[in-house]
Amino acid sequence: MDQVYSSSNSVLDTLLKTNRPFTDEEKAMILESMAPTNAKVKVVEWQISEAMARIQMLRSQIEEVEISVQHLHEEKAAILATCADHRRALGCPFRNLPEEVLRTTNILLHTLLGHSTRWREVELYASSLSSRSMNRIATLTAADVPLLQSVSLRLDGDMPVLHNSIFLTMPTLKHLALHTDHVPKFTVNWEILTSLTLHEKSRSHRSSQGEIARTLQQTKCLRFCNIAVGRGSVQDYPGEINLPLLETLFLNEVNFRAASSGASQDAGT
Repeated sequence: MDQVYSSSNSVLDTLLKTNRPFTDEEKAMILESMAPTNAKVKVVEWQISEAMARIQMLRSQIEEVEISVQHLHEEKAAILATCADHRRALGCPFRNLPEEVLRTTNILLHTLLGHSTRWREVELYASSLSSRSMNRIATLTAADVPLLQSVSLRLDGDMPVLHNSIFLTMPTLKHLALHTDHVPKFTVNWEILTSLTLHEKSRSHRSSQGEIARTLQQTKCLRFCNIAVGRGSVQDYPGEINLPLLETLFLNEVNFRAASSGASQDAGT
């Protein structure tokens, strides 16, 4: 190959000097010497063609992704626009909920109340704002919940509609848990309870030991008691508390000025 390349160079030098036409033999020699270079050029051309095809494919994929992203942005904007009212309402008090949400809630409650005669245990979580739903629950009678044995209320703040509600005076009610403030305001058949939990949430409205003691004086049938009380004076204390059936007592004494310190004990009959 080197000899052919050298001969072709010699032929080219001669032709450049004499300016005569190529002979067939000379043409063949020159073409033969160019064959390796032509082969390399074809390989490079093929590689360039492959690269261009790959680039075009990537461009098409990028365009598809951009279109998909644009569609997702449009869908996101549509969803946010549709849910804006509901998101604002969910961050507001119950009274600011959209009418359609209130309507759905009332329909759900009405459906559930249709089965209240089978209720044995009820747990209620509510804000401090009165609502039609809570008003409806507050008016439940013994005929509405003849099997009711346990009620747990977790209320954020005051809920006047429940203070004098007959809902907490059911003759079948044995277990009561009040996680709320203003416990003395609630009308309850304390004397028939066998389980009582009193945990007031706000320090500013927490009942004194005397107030809790006067409540416990009415609970002759208690077997389980879990209470949190504030510190009070001796003068505020009403006297002896007789709980002849008490088996378990959890007591948490809270300092209004500091963090609470708790104690618990089991008491035998």
